[in-house]
Amino acid sequence: MVLVGVGPRSRTSGTTTPSVSTRGMHDLSEVTVESLGLFGLFRRERKFTTTDSVLVFPSWEDISQVGILESSMGVSEGASKSRSGIEVAGTRRYVAGDPYRNIHWRNSARTGRLAVKEFESWSERSVAILVDADDLPVQETGDRPSDYAMRMAATAAAPLIDTGGTVRIATTEGGEIRTSWQDVMVDLAKITDQPAGTSARWAEEVSVGERVLAFVHSSNTEMLASLTAMARAGSEIAAVVFEGFMPGDDAGSAVNSLNSVGVNAVTCRKGEFSKAARELEHGVGSGGYTSTAPVPEFDTLDGSEELAA
Repeated sequence: MVLVGVGPRSRTSGTTTPSVSTRGMHDLSEVTVESLGLFGLFRRERKFTTTDSVLVFPSWEDISQVGILESSMGVSEGASKSRSGIEVAGTRRYVAGDPYRNIHWRNSARTGRLAVKEFESWSERSVAILVDADDLPVQETGDRPSDYAMRMAATAAAPLIDTGGTVRIATTEGGEIRTSWQDVMVDLAKITDQPAGTSARWAEEVSVGERVLAFVHSSNTEMLASLTAMARAGSEIAAVVFEGFMPGDDAGSAVNSLNSVGVNAVTCRKGEFSKAARELEHGVGSGGYTSTAPVPEFDTLDGSEELAA
């Protein structure tokens, strides 16, 4: 409520500034102006029904590079064949688990059976970001792991795009390939907390061969399993695993498991966002559980091509 004094036969004006800090879309309510006559005997009220909304971006930290991802995919790799990583090289027969968005409808109609697109090698500058937005059943007060995931994604997206890369926030809607950091921030700001298991299903929107940067809570076993499966299928993945958001929360086991299949992973404890951002910037070996294990040999997997966020 704002009180403004107005004298007889006079006019006044003023402004109010709402303060919102929580990421997401916020609706601004209608405004009611009420005036009282002499001694409060007469009351006049006018309602301004125009409403508005404001989208609050996640906060972020400035970093110069995403070193954890560069060490994951090898900085000495040759030039990419496709800037965005979506050049179609051909088609093949559909197998269970293939993303529906990769179905080649024209070839499917011509042959009478479902066919999916096969892509050229994904660009080293094209990155799919997976964020864990699942609600925790029990968590400490204050920041949620989903808040940290969005902030980490925002922090990483800036240098990726500044160096000419593209970023895609993977969700069940697929996610648009972005070349503008502001567009990425809009995508992140619009993501709300989800029921358990949702973020793991977002993995199905990631294609084989995409570079993947994941931000996941240590208790999200489904999403961690999806990351492991993608790594075994040949995807190059880096991850930040969150801990300290619920009793007994420990990321050590999850990070070691990811390391064992070639995923570059670091931890981020609640209250230590800036420290984890530096590890994100400088890569494996700059702190946390970051020791990499040799990548074991795996037999060829049948159509295991996907992941989560």
